[in-house]
Amino acid sequence: MSQPTNSQVHINKPLTNISVAFMQDANEYVADKVFPRVPVSKQSDNYFIYDKEAFARAIAADRSGATESAGGGYEVSKGVYSCRQKSFHKDVPSDIAANSDAPLDAYRDATEFVTRAMLLKKEADFADAYFKTGIWTNGATLAGATQWSDPTSDPINAVKAAIRTIQKACLVKPNKLVVGPAVIDALSEHPDLTDRYKHTDSRTLSVQMISALLGVEILVGEGVQVTNVEGQATTTDYIFGKHALLVYAAPRPSLMMPSGGYNFTWNAYGNGFGARIRRYPMIHLNDAARIEGDMAYDPKVVAPDAGYFFNNAVA
Repeated sequence: MSQPTNSQVHINKPLTNISVAFMQDANEYVADKVFPRVPVSKQSDNYFIYDKEAFARAIAADRSGATESAGGGYEVSKGVYSCRQKSFHKDVPSDIAANSDAPLDAYRDATEFVTRAMLLKKEADFADAYFKTGIWTNGATLAGATQWSDPTSDPINAVKAAIRTIQKACLVKPNKLVVGPAVIDALSEHPDLTDRYKHTDSRTLSVQMISALLGVEILVGEGVQVTNVEGQATTTDYIFGKHALLVYAAPRPSLMMPSGGYNFTWNAYGNGFGARIRRYPMIHLNDAARIEGDMAYDPKVVAPDAGYFFNNAVA
């Protein structure tokens, strides 16, 4: 069986650019929009975690004359990341590629198909890392009248109380609320929220309007995945289910600021997304071209007290 040579297997920059552009425009996916991406040169290494207590002590002291000023510092601890590689491919038959007329482009279509598969995997990995019980220091499982799908519930004060819980725990106010589609649908119809706008705006509440009421940026994970075993009747569900995660995400990685998590991406592939697309011939498949995508990333919880997980936020 003929094998591709090293010169034939390389990062295809035009197709990689298409892939990255597709990632940036894929609004249904939020894994790259919650926590800051941290491009790293090594696939596995240490990262630093700041000492929050040192930043919350009123230790400046009075001073007079020729005396020393009060001084201090802070310590950092270490964590470990490991950017595991995830890959997927699609083979494009040579006759299909040759017979594709504009605006059809078999290689571009294959690139977007491969990219979507990788994004879906990354979204699922994000949910597994951050979007469940037992991950965050703070949280609550809602039931019955406390669930936000119940018109007698109080989601505004529930979120405000969680904001203060996080602020006292990690010294900063949370700035993002990640929710599944069922959660945003319930909030958009909740009387406590609609009443705030009833005299000024008759439209169904938008994500931006709800964000303004709650005081945090809302990100809605719209990704859907197949849940049935292959060969059985097709069933699908939203990746983010009926839950919500309130969290502080730093605007950029920093040793001196907390962040609920970091999205480590291996930059060996030449871009901040830790992704690449390769195209090479498959001689044994009648000279088909293989479009193969790779991603290498590690979603890490860095400060578990910077998050508050609402399990079963809606019924």
